[in-house]
Amino acid sequence: MWYVNRSEDGWKMVVSGSELGLLFGLGVVISGPIWGAAEWGVPWDWSDLRLNTYALLTAVALFLVLAIRSQPDGEGNRDTIAALGLFGFALVPITAMATTWFQNRHPGTVIIDSDETGLDPQIKSLLLAGAFAFMLLFIGLALISFEIQRLREELDSRLHFMDEGGVL
Repeated sequence: MWYVNRSEDGWKMVVSGSELGLLFGLGVVISGPIWGAAEWGVPWDWSDLRLNTYALLTAVALFLVLAIRSQPDGEGNRDTIAALGLFGFALVPITAMATTWFQNRHPGTVIIDSDETGLDPQIKSLLLAGAFAFMLLFIGLALISFEIQRLREELDSRLHFMDEGGVL
């Protein structure tokens, strides 16, 4: 949306997506090695393409958040940051398909609708409930992020108004 019409809503999506990508990415990158050490005996398998592309995706999100918060706001900087966000967006399908292409440690893709998955019905229900809960969490955090950005814009406009000699 930012590149199509340079809208503020598009920029808010870049900011929110970066922040949420970092939050959820760090959750996986921190909890994954704990589980991996218990399950596989090693916290990180450097030969696993899925792990490494996901870590790169999380690093891109970290870079985006740091760039947004440290660089002056302007169209040029927004263009550069959004371009890096598109690079992260391109990594998503590569990371998702890495499990299918190169199965080192991770199991293959589990398709929920198929009876051939071998998932116990209770585990299947728990998996769906967890996915639904994380989706609700993501949506709620995105709405909070949009509201925080709206309040920042309002504060900036009021400060600018006061700097010009206006009285609130």
